[in-house]
Amino acid sequence: MHATECPTTDYTCGSDGLCHAPGGALGQPVQLGSFLVDGFGITDVDHDGTGDVLGFSKTSILVRHGDAGGQLARSETLFTPSQSGPPALGDLDDDGSLDVTLATPDGLVTYTSAFGELSPLDVQSTITSSAGAPLDIRSLFRITSLTIGVFIADHAQLYIGAVDLLAPDHPVVQAPCAARIGAVDPASLSLASVDVYQVSRETDAATDVVVAMTLGVPASVKLCVIAIHKDNLLATAVLTDITPPGAATPANRTLLADLDGNIDRCPGLVNVDGGAAALRYWGGQLAGTHCTLKAAAGATGDLLPPIVEASPGAPVIGRIPVDPAVPFVVGDAPTATSPPRRRRGRSRGKRSSSRSSCGHARPASRSRPSATPGSPSTAGRSRLHRPHRSSSPPASTS
Repeated sequence: MHATECPTTDYTCGSDGLCHAPGGALGQPVQLGSFLVDGFGITDVDHDGTGDVLGFSKTSILVRHGDAGGQLARSETLFTPSQSGPPALGDLDDDGSLDVTLATPDGLVTYTSAFGELSPLDVQSTITSSAGAPLDIRSLFRITSLTIGVFIADHAQLYIGAVDLLAPDHPVVQAPCAARIGAVDPASLSLASVDVYQVSRETDAATDVVVAMTLGVPASVKLCVIAIHKDNLLATAVLTDITPPGAATPANRTLLADLDGNIDRCPGLVNVDGGAAALRYWGGQLAGTHCTLKAAAGATGDLLPPIVEASPGAPVIGRIPVDPAVPFVVGDAPTATSPPRRRRGRSRGKRSSSRSSCGHARPASRSRPSATPGSPSTAGRSRLHRPHRSSSPPASTS
């Protein structure tokens, strides 16, 4: 049995072997205790159709396997070489699950899960400059299965670039937002401030990624947002400064999220300085071939509605993609660290179920968690709240 045997495309196959349709509301969160990691991502390590949580620390990867009840009870730890930067997630072996690539002092180390558990995979490509010299890579992130994004230090200056693994000796690099802020010392890049948003999907011909960061010394930190676009898999990457006009630099790490409700999938930029009750936003839109950001009415962005389930001062630490996507509905949901307040009255919707059996087929679409260099340290010390629907949890939520 497969997901295609469900009654309509409105249904998807759950981990319990039944077809389910979303009812528009999440179930009550499950308290899972502490998750002491520096960052996390979602993939399907054991290929059972349910998302597993990968927690990353300096020398290890913690795997907590997903299950229908959302308990994440089964776990295992994989020790890794000391990491010199945060991990990047991407499907490198075309098995439908995200793999992990780490930057270490001795080079790149990749872990795949072709046999149901994480195991190392040799990375054969040597990344060099056009002159053949090894690149000083400070961090990396995924663009496509054959292209990786990099932060590079060269002659005491920071660069951002795109490296095609089919031609790793010809990277496309440029100083980030140099026309506005000038040369940047590599030491002034805080990896914890970087957020990477994968706009395009694996089936799209063109590729779009947006990267937000803050650069500079504490007395003069500047906001910088870069759009990376490729017309097709073999095309040369184009990097464009899309920082919102007139935007003031927020004090905290900004968050990229699609909250516009339009159909272009381009993310906006969220200013989280005011906490869950006072988020501000610069909207995203498609401009020609790449995503860009619109000016807001104020220097700190336009005010967003509060996250009603969170405490007013709760810090916002990430986003959860809405998957499957619904046209003209927001593509992401910001997430905060505090427990949600309980609603009074009747539940406004539960997942409807069909008794049709559909087996344990892999989901037709899989959300891409943010391959974020340097997730904020608050994520490692907060309690993990895993929202799930009242029946079978989708593989893409965490």
